Amino acid sequence: EAEALAAASGDPALRARAALASSRLHFQTNRYDEARARAESVLEHARAAGDSGIETEGLLILGQILSVRGAHAEARGFVERALAVARERGDRRQEAMTAGSLGNIHFRLGENGGAREMYGHSLRLAREAGDRRTEASAMTGLATLCSSMGEAGEALDLYRRSLVTAREIGDRVGEAVVLGSLGQQLVDLGDVEGGRALLEEGLALARTVGNRRVESYWLVALAGIAESWGAAEEALGRFEQALALARETGLRVIESRALAGMARVLGKGRRSAEARARRAEGLAVAEATGDDAERLLLGAEGALAGDVDPGAVLGLLAKSEPGLSARVDMEVRFLLWRATGERVHLAEAKRLLDHLVEHAPPECRGPMLTNVPLPREILDAWKDRGEPPPARAEARGPQSGR
Repeated sequence: EAEALAAASGDPALRARAALASSRLHFQTNRYDEARARAESVLEHARAAGDSGIETEGLLILGQILSVRGAHAEARGFVERALAVARERGDRRQEAMTAGSLGNIHFRLGENGGAREMYGHSLRLAREAGDRRTEASAMTGLATLCSSMGEAGEALDLYRRSLVTAREIGDRVGEAVVLGSLGQQLVDLGDVEGGRALLEEGLALARTVGNRRVESYWLVALAGIAESWGAAEEALGRFEQALALARETGLRVIESRALAGMARVLGKGRRSAEARARRAEGLAVAEATGDDAERLLLGAEGALAGDVDPGAVLGLLAKSEPGLSARVDMEVRFLLWRATGERVHLAEAKRLLDHLVEHAPPECRGPMLTNVPLPREILDAWKDRGEPPPARAEARGPQSGR
């Protein structure tokens, strides 16, 4: 109705603002095709009106839409243009928001240095501008980067501060994001029950506010925990729910992760043909979106099952390793050791585990090694490294957080 009234007025500035409000609503409710169409309309009308502020908002939301659908390289072009316009206008709040979004894109492309720079810039500007929502978002992004790089203590602190801020300002979507992120971090550090409780809370809140993207992320995380502890039916059910949501909303990153999880569970249940089919589907999606982490994990699982040449996985690993999460790198190396028996991979997995333990809070180091299956398996293999690796199987051992 607002868009119709704006169109009737013939005022391009009014039409741009109405289209922006509509685009945001569609984006928040995961209707990405509609959101993109409205965002493109924002740009058209904002430029006709000469309103660079609304143009910046349109560029930013268009970049965000592309990024959540896996088109990170294309998204970067729009967000970089938005950042340039915000700087030209001297709008510190817009610059803070846009820098944070650019940090997200750098992170998803494995460009950790650029991500840290943009998150830090966003955080400083948001504090200067008194924009607490953007401040909380920047802290969450920086926490996720720290977690990926194995800096668990700093990640925990940032997540907790972001959660306090999100609750104080009533940002329920932000709260749902941080609850699940903090929960996954706690699981990785060995507090499985505490972490799972936070993930369940984040999932429930995402459903309450109708954010299906966040819902699908935490379904995958909870499915992974169930898988790790042998609850195959629960894991498969949650992976299937996440897959349905991902396909409904066009979230291809979640689609590949859900397919990968289903392949693991099916493989452990000796449903080899189904597992192989799901793994192939997941790999095709990961290749289409450029998700190197998932490509590596799926490829290493395929190598363990005898379906993929380990050399191809090593080639991708050499290219991707500088921007790869320490946990993913560790898991891929351990899978490659199991697939090939080459000790260099076990040694690298152990080195990465030592790095993660060293940078974990002291009180978490013991639980991390005893309560989390993958670190425990690596330690057991290291102690028995004179023995050959386990025989090939359809699936890797229990997953760690990513």
